[in-house]
Amino acid sequence: MVTDSLAAKLVAMAGYRNRLVHLYYDIGPEELYQILQNELDSFVSFVKEVRAYLDAVGPRPNDDLDHAR
Repeated sequence: MVTDSLAAKLVAMAGYRNRLVHLYYDIGPEELYQILQNELDSFVSFVKEVRAYLDAVGPRPNDDLDHAR
């Protein structure tokens, strides 16, 4: 569904999230700033790749969006 390179970035971001939660005292403001400036595009890429995948597979016969409301 997503490229290998994006998957690797997302795995690394999940690891960083764990550091933020459990080892927050070891993270400096410069490191956090760098990640916020340079890595958030990965979320945009994730949304684009998932959207492209869903567009490619099309709706399934039982997909009824009215049930989600």
